[in-house]
Amino acid sequence: MPMKSEAKIGTSYNETLGLVMIREVQLPDSSILRAYAADQPMKIECVFKVKIEVVGASKPPILAEFLVVPRGRRSLLGRGTASDMGLLKVGLLINSFTRTEDLAVFPKMPGVRIRFSTDETVQPEKNAYYNVPAAYREGAKQRLQEMEKRGIIEKVTSAPEWISGMSAVSKGKDDFRLVVNMRAPNKAIKREYYRLPLIQEMKTKLHGAKYFSKLDLTSAFYHLELAKESRNLTTFLTENGMFRFTRLMFGVNCAPEIFQREMSRILKDIDNVIVYIDDILIFGKTIDELRKTVAKVLQVLRANNLTLNIEKCEFDKDHIKFLGHELDQRGFHIDEAKVKHIQKFRKPTTSCELRSFLGLASFVSPYISNFADVTSPLALSRADGWALRLSPYSYTVEYVEGKFNIADPSSRLYAGKDEAFDEAESPWEIAKIEANKAGFLTEEHIKQATSENAPLFQVMTALESRDWPTQLRRFEMVAAQLYVKNGILVKRGCAVIPKALQRETLEIAQKGHPMSAKLKSILRERVWWPGLPKDAEDWVKSCEVCATNGRPESVPPMERIMAPRTI
Repeated sequence: MPMKSEAKIGTSYNETLGLVMIREVQLPDSSILRAYAADQPMKIECVFKVKIEVVGASKPPILAEFLVVPRGRRSLLGRGTASDMGLLKVGLLINSFTRTEDLAVFPKMPGVRIRFSTDETVQPEKNAYYNVPAAYREGAKQRLQEMEKRGIIEKVTSAPEWISGMSAVSKGKDDFRLVVNMRAPNKAIKREYYRLPLIQEMKTKLHGAKYFSKLDLTSAFYHLELAKESRNLTTFLTENGMFRFTRLMFGVNCAPEIFQREMSRILKDIDNVIVYIDDILIFGKTIDELRKTVAKVLQVLRANNLTLNIEKCEFDKDHIKFLGHELDQRGFHIDEAKVKHIQKFRKPTTSCELRSFLGLASFVSPYISNFADVTSPLALSRADGWALRLSPYSYTVEYVEGKFNIADPSSRLYAGKDEAFDEAESPWEIAKIEANKAGFLTEEHIKQATSENAPLFQVMTALESRDWPTQLRRFEMVAAQLYVKNGILVKRGCAVIPKALQRETLEIAQKGHPMSAKLKSILRERVWWPGLPKDAEDWVKSCEVCATNGRPESVPPMERIMAPRTI
C-alpha cells in the first residue's frame, strides 16, 4: 500500500524530525526481505520504529516497524500494519459478503419459516401505548419506515387480536433503541427449549486449540422469516398506525432457542465451530486449519444469506474474547473487566442490592473454589426467607383487602427491629442447610468424584470422539441420551453417579425406608448408573429396618373360600 513519507532518517536514537519521533534505529538483522516475484533478497540499510496514525480516525496511534532499503522510490505500508490501523481487512469475508445496508430487502434464510407454538387457552391482550419521547419521534418514524421498506415489518390494516406497546430506550448519548413489549404475547408463546452450549462443553471441545476467529451476525434474528399465522402475535402500535413483524424479533421468549436451532442445523457438518446464538467461534490447532474452517463457515453463511457485522468480526487471533471470557491456547480465563466491576461494587445494604451483587459474582463462580460455601453466610431478608421456605410448593398469591384480613398489632404497630431471618431457635424453620453438612449430594461432590473416575472420563471422551471402547458398551447403548453439563455426566437430566458415590446415594435415598419400588422411583427421577434397579433392590433387602417393619413386596394370592351350602 503506497504511503507518502516526508521524514528523513537520522542515525541517533529518539531523534525528533518535526512531528515524527523515530525510535530504536538499528542495523539490519538476518531477516530476509524479497520484492514481489523477485528471486534475490533485498538489502536492508536499517530498521526503525515510529508511531503512526490515520488522520481523523478514532483509533489510537500504533508503533510500527519500518525497513529502509536503498534506491526505493515509494514507501509501502505492510499488510500487518495496515490491518492493525483498520485500513485493511484480509480474507474471504470482504469478497464474500455484502453490507446489509446496501441491500434493498433484508436477506432471509432460504426455506425457513418460523411458526410459534402457542397456548390457545391464553386470552389475547391489547396494550395500545406508544411511549417514545418527543426528541426521538422523528428518528423513530424514519427507522420504522426503513424497516418496512426492507421487509422487516409490515402494515396492519385489519383488527388484530394482540397489540403490544412500543417504547424508545436511550442508547448512548444521542441514539436510542425501539423496544416492543412482548410480555403479554409471551404468555401464549411456548418456549422451544433448544439446548444452548455450556461453558464446560466448550472447554472440552476447545482442548488443544491455539488459533481463533470470531464472526458476529448482523441483526441475527431478522434473517428468519415468520410464518403469516404467527405474525399477529407481534402487532404493535405506533403514532403512524399498527405494524407487525415479518421476521423473528428480539423479545420473543423462544427467539434465542429457535435461532440456535437453525444455526446448529446449517453448521452441524463443520468441525471446530462453536455457535452461541449469533456469535460463531472458529478454532484450530494451526493457522492453516483455522483458515480452512473459516472458509467453510463463510461458504455456508453465504449460501444461507446470512450477513456479518464486519466491525465485530476477528480473524487469526491467538487470544480472543468470547461470551465474556478470555480465551487462548491455555483455555478459558476470567475477563479482567468483570473482576474490576466486582471490585468496584459497593457494599450491599439491601436484599435487592445483595441479589444484584451475587448475580454479578456468580459469573466468575467457575474460577472461585467453593463459591457456594463462600457466599452462603450472606444474610437473607425476611421476605427472602419466606420465598425460600415456600419454594418447594406451588401456590398462587391472592390480594385480600385489609378490612377482610385484619392484621395483628405486632405486624402493623410494632416499632422495633426484626431479628435476622435464620435464627437458630426459629420455630418456623423447615430445614437448615449448612456448608459441607447438607444431607444430600452436592453438585461439587459429584463433579469431584466424576473427575476422579476413569470409566466416566472415558465415557465423556467417547461422546466427543464417538469412538466407544468395548468395556463401555452399556454406556454406548444410551449414548444418544448422554451429555456433559458442568463437568458432570448426565443422562436425560439425571446425574450419572460415579461408583464411589453410589453407596452414599442409596443411603440418602433410603432415609425413611421406602420399599424397593418406591426407592427405584426416587432414584430414577434424579440419578442413574448401569444396574441401578438391581442395586436398589439389593439395598432394600439388606436393610434390617425394611426387613423387620416393611410390608411384603408381592401381595399373597387370594385364598378361595367356598360359599356354604344351603341347609
